Amino acid sequence: MPSEDVLWQHRAFDDLLDELEKFKISRQRIAEVVARLMIAAPGRPAQTEIAQGRGLPVPFEIPPDSVSRATAALSTLNLLTQHRPKADRPGRPYTPLQLGSSRWAMVGVKIGHEQGRVITLNILVVGLDGIPLNLPGYQSGDEPYIRDIGEGDDVVEALGEAIEELCDLPAVRHRTILGIGVELAGHVFEGEVVQASLDSMLGVQLGRQLSERLGRLADRFDDRRLTHERQPLPVIIDNDVNVLAVLETYRPRYPERDIAVVAVFDEGVGSGLIVGGQVYRGGRGMAGEIGHCHVPLDCDALAALEAVSPAPEAATSNDAALPADPAGDRRLPRFHDPCHCGGSVHLDCVTPIRILGQLGERSLAEVARRPAVAGNGPTREGWAFQIAGQALGIGIAGLVNLLNPSRVLLFLPPDLAQIDEPGSAAVLYRNEIIQTLRKHSFSDSATRTELEIEPFSAEQRRFFGAKAAAVRVLDSFIQHGKHRCKCYIPRARPEPVTSIEADPDQQVGDEDLVGIS
Repeated sequence: MPSEDVLWQHRAFDDLLDELEKFKISRQRIAEVVARLMIAAPGRPAQTEIAQGRGLPVPFEIPPDSVSRATAALSTLNLLTQHRPKADRPGRPYTPLQLGSSRWAMVGVKIGHEQGRVITLNILVVGLDGIPLNLPGYQSGDEPYIRDIGEGDDVVEALGEAIEELCDLPAVRHRTILGIGVELAGHVFEGEVVQASLDSMLGVQLGRQLSERLGRLADRFDDRRLTHERQPLPVIIDNDVNVLAVLETYRPRYPERDIAVVAVFDEGVGSGLIVGGQVYRGGRGMAGEIGHCHVPLDCDALAALEAVSPAPEAATSNDAALPADPAGDRRLPRFHDPCHCGGSVHLDCVTPIRILGQLGERSLAEVARRPAVAGNGPTREGWAFQIAGQALGIGIAGLVNLLNPSRVLLFLPPDLAQIDEPGSAAVLYRNEIIQTLRKHSFSDSATRTELEIEPFSAEQRRFFGAKAAAVRVLDSFIQHGKHRCKCYIPRARPEPVTSIEADPDQQVGDEDLVGIS
């Protein structure tokens, strides 16, 4: 059983697992079966396939009778659907199993931001298998429901209104909501936004506030008597790239179990770390914050770029078309401008927006296609993309040297990932990433670490961000069931601290300085 300090987000999960354990099956086994069903989705495996671990990166068997008891328990609470037996392959007929039913749903939210402000809510309602529900006029199989947020709007209230609107639709209103998943750019820990590029969210207990706002959805657990007493609606807040890494663990496209997922967005760079098949978040949820690592910039290249780039004031020649920041300054930030966290020369200072700011341009697609070299040397675009590619390569090399992942999955904006014109700035950018990664990686990781570059558009980010946030809810349920969450780690009780006032007349002698250097 968990410690006394069950995370508030997991209390409903804990009660639900208690109900399932009445079928003489452990919560660990239930969680393992749920995980295998999620990995198999949208396929509908048979019990024998679940027991064998078919489809797992590293298959291992679990007892068939345990699978049978787990599926019976899950079916009773409508967490699993047993379809009609089929005989479409050799052997005896089998019963296809599907995670979830018309009685359950999850909600995922991707918070869209620009220059420190929340601008959109991208919301997706899915079944327990992660497949989006059909909600005409709101969402489709590849497009979330999008709600714009005005400056000054209360984000929690806007989230609550939008989620309730979706959950009151005929196709959803009779479903119990397993939980709400929310992803955002920044450091979050147990529902609190500790540090983020969203100025208005800093220090906000977003998880608790949203759970309280959506208390009516928690009543659906009570209506079905699935909890011992009224519990908070589970709201799981996580970093935007961490949830993409979670999604990778449930759609294992690669055989490796140690993968670094790195994503380059317009205004920042993030990473999620998959270690042993699980997403690693560190002691307080901050693991993988590659964007705030200090990266040395090529001083010679930067000096050459500054020599051929327009002065900052000239970079506003296209002011009318450039996005404005909250202060009204229409000049996009340059490489040496402070990071949004206040630091300097971070990897977040060498992003696509910073490239455009450095060049005084507004179209990434246009500058990425321009020649990187002209005449006897690099063009200004060549210098800018060389600096940015080298910085990203150094950042990824740091991850490789620390964690030794078998594969690095790098998501880039399509203009940086797909433009293949020989000699273009985009090709130079990718080459600099690869060469710098090899140069700074230790031992044979320089050649043995697989680097996979995939395009990741703004539309994909909205959809997969919302979907991954929803799947993060099920992942949280599974991790709690497997005893892998902080609920099972006894919290240290701090000793009472006695306040001692300093005596201004007391002097520190040499004997008090022993061992201090």
